[in-house]
Amino acid sequence: MSASASVSTNVNTYTTTDSITVGTGNWYIFGSAGVNVDTTTMPSSGLMGVIISGSDGTSYMELDAWYPESTNNWTPYWAMVSTSVVNSTTYNLQYRDNTDGSTSLRYRKLLALKKSGFYESYFTGSYDVSTTGQTEVTKVTLTATPTVSGNNLVLSTWMLQRDAAIQGTSNLLKDGTTVFDYAGELLFEGQEVNDLFQEGYTRVYNLPTNQVQWSLRFRSLDAGGNVEMKNAAILMLGLDTPSPSTGGVPATISLLTIGNAFTVRQIGSGNFVVGTQ
Repeated sequence: MSASASVSTNVNTYTTTDSITVGTGNWYIFGSAGVNVDTTTMPSSGLMGVIISGSDGTSYMELDAWYPESTNNWTPYWAMVSTSVVNSTTYNLQYRDNTDGSTSLRYRKLLALKKSGFYESYFTGSYDVSTTGQTEVTKVTLTATPTVSGNNLVLSTWMLQRDAAIQGTSNLLKDGTTVFDYAGELLFEGQEVNDLFQEGYTRVYNLPTNQVQWSLRFRSLDAGGNVEMKNAAILMLGLDTPSPSTGGVPATISLLTIGNAFTVRQIGSGNFVVGTQ
């Protein structure tokens, strides 16, 4: 998929930039973009927003905060949701700007992966806001027991926000051991209170048929304020399958590369949809 040209808006309602339509079945929907605002002044009301919405009335993983460190600061947005579709449904990548400035998007992507295209997969997500001070809190936990030993693609995404000029940290753990924390502490300390930061993690693990547990934790590093986490999700996709003689399907049929981040196998046909502009 190639990078998309940037688009911008100054309308106070959501504008659709890209759409993807999927049929009946269970799907994982991914959306990503680079987001920029052309002013560094915090508005008195109204914040920029990016969201994935469905034609069935659902909406997921809204980025609804301000990141005004500079006018050339392109903030990442990455959404990942699990959904069950009864009829054909269109998912839209939408954005808005409620300030006197303009919000711009580029490198916009939408991807849908059908769950039945993988021998097994595990997912958990929590999209509401959880708040803590200096006490570490676990936002989401995914417990999985692969039935087939082999390669598993692990993806996680979450957003952090603060209510004061403090530092905060977040960590992804595997079986209680930190695997992602940027050398101990993932910090943010931007220009404005309520800065929101998008974080994410992707890696392929070769796992045995034992139970494995993934969890996202976060906390403030300073007194005098709180840190919030929302739109947190963890997905584990089994990339290997049993041999056809035991009821499985061939593990390697074709490859789909998603940007420069990761590669997943397509099992069968019609199991993924890609949308980009």
